[in-house]
Amino acid sequence: MKDEEIESMRKVFNNLKDRIEPLVKSPKIQALQKRVIDIRKDAIDNNEELLAIAMNSLKENDIDCFYANDDEEARKILLDLINEEIKKSNIDKNEVYIAKSKSNTLREIDASQFLEEQGMTIVE
Repeated sequence: MKDEEIESMRKVFNNLKDRIEPLVKSPKIQALQKRVIDIRKDAIDNNEELLAIAMNSLKENDIDCFYANDDEEARKILLDLINEEIKKSNIDKNEVYIAKSKSNTLREIDASQFLEEQGMTIVE
C-alpha cells in the first residue's frame, strides 16, 4: 500500500472513532448494551430450558430435530438419517447422491468429507 492510501485510511478511522465515541457514551446506548448482556446471560443460564422449548416448537410444526453433543455425534445422526432413507427407498447405496447446500453447521462438522469416506457422492 502506498503511504497516501495508508494516511487516507488512518483519517477515515479517526473520523469514525470521533463519531462513535459520543454514541458509546450515550445513556441510551449504554442501557441497550446492558440489556443485550442481560439477555445473553439469561439465555446461557437457561440454555437447557430454551433448547427444550425450541425443540418442542419444531416438533409441533412437524419438523424433525436432533441434538448432538459434539461433531462426531452429529455426523452419526446424519449418517443414520441417510441410511434410513436409503433403506426405505430400497436403492443401492452406491447409487446415492447427497445434495448438500451451503451450511455452516455441516461445514463445521466436516459432513462432506465424512459422507465421502462412507462411500457417498456429495453434490454441492
